[in-house]
Amino acid sequence: AVGAGVGFSRYLGIDDVISGVWIGGLILSSALWLKDILREKLKKYLKKRPLLKKILPISVLVLTFALFIIPLIFTGVIGDELNKYYGIDKVVLGIFLGIIAFWIGQSIHKFLYQRNGNRVYIPFQKVEIPMILLLLTTIILYMIVYY
Repeated sequence: AVGAGVGFSRYLGIDDVISGVWIGGLILSSALWLKDILREKLKKYLKKRPLLKKILPISVLVLTFALFIIPLIFTGVIGDELNKYYGIDKVVLGIFLGIIAFWIGQSIHKFLYQRNGNRVYIPFQKVEIPMILLLLTTIILYMIVYY
């Protein structure tokens, strides 16, 4: 589905670095979502094994990253010699920037949530702040790529 999304965005004329930003956000949000589900389902099991509790977030992130990246490599979306920006693949660069933007958005949400006594300032704050940062990253990259 991600490969089809990149193909469709190419058809629309959207640069791969911008598509990569949203793929990166999707990768990190999917990994965080899966980590929370697994942590809830395996709560009793993780209490007995504290090392597994520490390894779970990293392993989920690596697995999620692989599930998104490997199909993009096999379909040729990643690895095209003509699709590079300063020697870095545009999709990979966008994914990296999207993961960073989403992570910063999550960190801002957690900071504000704790600062406000474990209450949100605005409805859907957990979703809105990372999305705003992804949008800002997209706008900045749009200005760099197209101007």
